[in-house]
Amino acid sequence: MGRRALTMLGLAVAVLAQASGPPITAGTRSERLQEPSSGLLRSWQVVTPAFGPLRTQTLRYLDATADGSAWIVLPLRKIIRINALGHVTHDIEGLPSPSWSLRAISMVSPTDGWVVGTEGTFAHWDGVRWKEHRSFVHSKDRVDLEAITMVGPNDGWACMRNVPRDTPVPSTLMRWNGTLWYFYETHQMGCQAISMPSATDGWLLGSSGNLLHFDGIAWTEVRSPTTEGLRDIDMIDASDGWAVGGSTALHYDGLAWREAPVPGLAIALGVDFVSPTHGWVLTHKGTLRFDNGTWTSVPLPLDTREGEDDPYYTYDIEMLGVDDGWIVGTMGQVFRYGRGAGCYPITPKHLCPLLLPSLGGAL
Repeated sequence: MGRRALTMLGLAVAVLAQASGPPITAGTRSERLQEPSSGLLRSWQVVTPAFGPLRTQTLRYLDATADGSAWIVLPLRKIIRINALGHVTHDIEGLPSPSWSLRAISMVSPTDGWVVGTEGTFAHWDGVRWKEHRSFVHSKDRVDLEAITMVGPNDGWACMRNVPRDTPVPSTLMRWNGTLWYFYETHQMGCQAISMPSATDGWLLGSSGNLLHFDGIAWTEVRSPTTEGLRDIDMIDASDGWAVGGSTALHYDGLAWREAPVPGLAIALGVDFVSPTHGWVLTHKGTLRFDNGTWTSVPLPLDTREGEDDPYYTYDIEMLGVDDGWIVGTMGQVFRYGRGAGCYPITPKHLCPLLLPSLGGAL
């Protein structure tokens, strides 16, 4: 074992001795919120070297579950799950064409989740395997599902990037009722992202900064202060949320969306807030952390090289708590923040469940 490995192992043992705090539990954002702790590794750490096959993959879509696992969409028909005990790759059963591409993922729990993709693809995780789920959308309809968010096991939303004029698909919005995915209303707005803080309130992000609001019954377009193409939206609750894209950040205060100054913001790709006072914005090369009204740049240990041909970028972020999160990007790059960062890639596996109770479950 080299000097660097011994140093990191010593740090991991030190963290164990300091008792890193209570495990993450499923529930509301307030239940997930944990105040920053000086005993945690307060930096982004590289996970990828432990999982060599990922090095050639472009990783764009990510979700995480309360046991600390990251669920990452691989190109074509695979999902990889990573936690402190290792990783496992799942093939999705039933997809008839290798050309189908997965576009988004939303996990209800470690035993329940969904992915969507091109040509109307839906696939469901039942705790044992991923399997195609048939819906009213067919490959011949030539529509691509762009985003999905699950409110619970019996309620969720999926939306499409666009609907061709000559297709019989009546809406870009679909809803899950626990039994089937069905078309909801007759909206034709293309979708970039969707966020549902509850079953009766939510927001959809369209192209050119367009916004739709759901009041529990209907979706209605709401005035947006920008025409810039926004990439992601995250609602903390019905009266507080953020949307980002390019060099623009919008904040919702319960009354209206307004542009919000974020120092250093450029090429924003993702946003995730765990409370009104704590959140993150992902840019193509780093992260910006929000703490009680103050933005701080938190760098990523990107495997970069100088020049215009630099292929290293980030794409998606998912935070489980103030000091607990994941990021994925190009060239198979996976990053872990705070809880669990010290378990990668050299900490002995038998130490990780002791260091991090929230990550101690079996794969």
